[in-house]
Formats: sequence, C-alpha cells, structure tokens
Amino acid sequence: MHSITSFDDEDWEKMSRQIPPTYDRLFAKLRESTLNSVDHVKNRLRAADLKTVDQDFLLLYLEYLLTDSEEVLQEQKRINSLADEFLANHPDSAYENYVRENIRYVFIPSKWGFGFEFFSGYGLFTGNLSEDYQNSIPMGVGFDIEYSKITLYLRNYIGFSFTKKELPSDTKIWKENSQVRVLLPETSFGYAVIDNNRLKVSPFAGIASTSISPTEYDIEKQPEIEDAGHDFTTTYTAGINADFKLNWGTGLFRLNDSKHSYWFVRLRYGFSAPQFRDGYSGNMHYLTLGLGGLGRGSKRQL
Repeated sequence: MHSITSFDDEDWEKMSRQIPPTYDRLFAKLRESTLNSVDHVKNRLRAADLKTVDQDFLLLYLEYLLTDSEEVLQEQKRINSLADEFLANHPDSAYENYVRENIRYVFIPSKWGFGFEFFSGYGLFTGNLSEDYQNSIPMGVGFDIEYSKITLYLRNYIGFSFTKKELPSDTKIWKENSQVRVLLPETSFGYAVIDNNRLKVSPFAGIASTSISPTEYDIEKQPEIEDAGHDFTTTYTAGINADFKLNWGTGLFRLNDSKHSYWFVRLRYGFSAPQFRDGYSGNMHYLTLGLGGLGRGSKRQL
C-alpha cells in the first residue's frame, strides 16, 4: 500500500525501461488460483487489522487485478462503478490519484464536434422573384462545427430553376424557360433546444448571399446575357433544423454513443431575405432533406 500511495512519474519511467521476461504461466496460474478462492481472499482482507479505507482499496484493487481480459469493455464499466463508489466513500484519500489515473478509465465527449451533410429539397420564391423565376430544386453540401450546444453551419445551396418569362438585361433579352442557377452560400449559428439519443432540434439565424443568374453554358452561347439576373446580394436567413439520429455506428470515434457521435437525417426549414436594390422584392422559403454525420472526439475524465 505504501508503494502505491508513493507511486509517481519516476516509477512509471523505471517500469517502461524494464525488459519483459519470456512468457510463462505464472500469472495465469496465480490468477486462476485466486479466482477459485476469491471469497476466501476477500474475507481475509475484511478481517485484517486495517483501516476501512485500506480494506476498501485492497478489495477494489483485487477486483481490478482479476478483470477478464476477454471482456474488456464490460469489465471496465464494472471497475469504473466500483472506483466511483470508492472515491465517493473516501474523498481525498491517499489512494485517490492512483484510483483515478490507473484503475478508473472513463471517457467523456469533447465539447467540440464536426459534421457534414449532403442535401436536396425545394425552394419557394415570393414577391417579384416568384413572378420571374420558377421555384428551385437544390443540391448542396454543408459542414457543422459544434461547441457544446452551439453549432456553426457552413452551407452552400445550389438551386436549379428556369425563367418564367422574358427578362430584359442591359444588352439583350433573357429568354423565357432559360436555365437559372440560384446560389445561396450561408453562415449561421444554431442552438440545440432539444438534444437526446433520438432527436436534436436547433433554431438558427445568420447571414448569407444570394445570386440568381444564367448558367455558364448559356453565357458562353450568349455572352450578352452575362449581366442578367441578380448578382450576389446580402441576405438574412433564419430557420430551424431537426436532426433525426440514426442508430448506425460510425466506427470513427472512440466515444461512439448515439447522442454525441451519430449519423443523421436532417430536415431543415429556412427563410432567406435578399436585400435587393431598385425596389425589387422577394424572399425564399426552402425545405431540405439531408443525410450526414457528426462526431465528437473523447477525452479521459480523471
């Protein structure tokens, strides 16, 4: 017990320099013999002339030494439970550091998380936009950077649409039923108001930029329509995310519980308000459905 309470970094360094012996059956036989007599060993420890804290530590240490190497995860959970009980019953004991650093192995999720999403859906125009352009079908990708309950969303909405009528540009008419590209790069912040093993709901708000323009293919054929549509303009955006967590293991994270590291199906409603000039008006409502994943690293809790 004295060697354990005085165990320090220098002792660990000495152990790391030791030359391991050739394999033999001594430890296996000793463990087997102890397991066969474990009740007797525990009773002798309880009957020994020792302080309660010393007895409890030796009983914990015995359980630690006899863990089943073939059932590591389940055994470690059991040992962690016993270690927590010891620490609760004997706060600030001489064995506390040893128990926390060498017996108890508990990992908790990092506050930082990173995710991605591929999505599609439907974008609905209002105002002058609805008069000039058909509603859009988007394809897009998004990235999430999380810290605790706050998420930074970085998304690029690429919408496919068509003109509803002939639209004049500075030099030529943009023909009816021409292809239109709707670009909506977005940066927004969300806050998780619900977050459990099945569902995460996060309202969000932020800033984006909206561009509605001819395709590069059409511009190559008709360079004079290059200035048609609307160049990137400041856009305010807000909405709500609902992430439905899937019970799929990612295999990428040491801590792989369904609440903190998971694949998801994301339903997202967003409202975007472009700040057009010259009296032009119109907003966009969009609903997207995406598939993605989010993971958090893990750190040991001492």
